[in-house]
Amino acid sequence: MSTTSYAVLGLLSFARMSGYDLAATAQRSVAQVWPISKTQAYAELRRLAGAGLVAGRGARFSGGPAKTVYELTAEGEAALDAWVAADEAAGFRLRAPAILRLLLGHRGSPARTREQLATFRAGVETRRGELAGLTGALEANPDARYAWAAALFGVRMCEAILGWLDEVEPRLPRRRMQLDPRRAAPAKATALLLRR
Repeated sequence: MSTTSYAVLGLLSFARMSGYDLAATAQRSVAQVWPISKTQAYAELRRLAGAGLVAGRGARFSGGPAKTVYELTAEGEAALDAWVAADEAAGFRLRAPAILRLLLGHRGSPARTREQLATFRAGVETRRGELAGLTGALEANPDARYAWAAALFGVRMCEAILGWLDEVEPRLPRRRMQLDPRRAAPAKATALLLRR
């Protein structure tokens, strides 16, 4: 199973949810460390139901369409508990399109790169504020200690990114760089991408 599968099982370990509710909850919670799209949420629920790890049942709502509400099965709880307890190589990968664009900054104008980083900064500042509010609310709840710790991780990551931006922005080129991958000896440019 994928990490997304376990993230979905983990969200269902808090409460029974419909696919819609699960996707919305994922955006407010695990998205900071493991993004799950609405399409992925529904697909995972179907897959996990087919594997017998979650069970869906109809819920009656007046005035709206019927929803399927999912909950963990005993097999789903066992799979989730085994994954939580497993020793795995701890890795860290950040998926940030803004940083990928920065790596490829030689393809664009320095002014545009600065605009993109300003937009990135604004998004990080907004997220830091949201997570700080969430952290404050969770800290008061003794049953939410693990959720508080995860939210605090997000706050500290945002603070680190903002510090990195403060350090990097003044040192970026003011003039456009030209790298030609077709030149006869591109060793200097490829050295940027290779471990030596």
